[in-house]
Amino acid sequence: RAVFVAGSRVVFMGARDTTMGQPQAAAQVAPPSRGAGAVLPLPFLTGTVAALAGAGLLALLVWRRLQGRCVKVLGIVGCSAAGKSTICKSLQKKLDNCLMVCTDDRYLPLDSCPRFDLSGIRWPGVSVPEAFKKRGGADLNHPDSVHWAQVQNDLHDAIRTARFRGDRVVILEGLMVCADHAGARSLASMCDAFLLLAPGDSSPAAQEVLWKRKYLRSHLGNKSYKDRGVTEQEYHAYWACYVWPRWLEHGFMDRRPKRSEVVNCLAEPEFVAEACYAAAASLLKL
Repeated sequence: RAVFVAGSRVVFMGARDTTMGQPQAAAQVAPPSRGAGAVLPLPFLTGTVAALAGAGLLALLVWRRLQGRCVKVLGIVGCSAAGKSTICKSLQKKLDNCLMVCTDDRYLPLDSCPRFDLSGIRWPGVSVPEAFKKRGGADLNHPDSVHWAQVQNDLHDAIRTARFRGDRVVILEGLMVCADHAGARSLASMCDAFLLLAPGDSSPAAQEVLWKRKYLRSHLGNKSYKDRGVTEQEYHAYWACYVWPRWLEHGFMDRRPKRSEVVNCLAEPEFVAEACYAAAASLLKL
């Protein structure tokens, strides 16, 4: 039915019967002298508008409440084998099973990633080890290998979901979130604070703890390098000539963001977990 306002009254114009083509809805409520059009008095208008206004106000209040929920984003950044995933899982439990977004989930297809030359590594043997030949030269330690726009979309979705759930925090985990790269900078700008996992003084002895961790563990659905037939000497060469230099280039070593706390990832796991939670609570004012 068509509705229009005449002075202080609302006028309903009758709808047509789809089978007979005649006005019929308004005639049922209109006085005989009015025919197909009925003029309703102001009290009817007042009640209808009040009901609609009440529903609209309730929707507005709910929307404003959801928008007003302050969801903080905590960035967890660290070099390879720093224990980022372990720390994130620990923080999730302490923060009421909050949502987490991981940049590892958004690598580009291997043939779309930058390349590096495996033959340029100073291998202890004559040639590139077979396991690394199978791995290929996709440079997954370069920020151009990450689909940053998709990670940002993932983070926006997580924040919206967190608002509806009433969560206080969303965790963003990534190797290169602090890289000097347009996509990484855009993503990092969404973070309210950062925990930076660093291997103590980054000395060769500290690095040895990291590369041995990486050598022995499985990751992203792949077997460990040891289980793939790589020797310790071969993996150490890979780490020293490729993995660590890439971290120095694209990590946070010279780009520590504001509102961040550095945590020694080589301490005892229980201490690292407690230190990370205390730092997160302080930075985010939880």
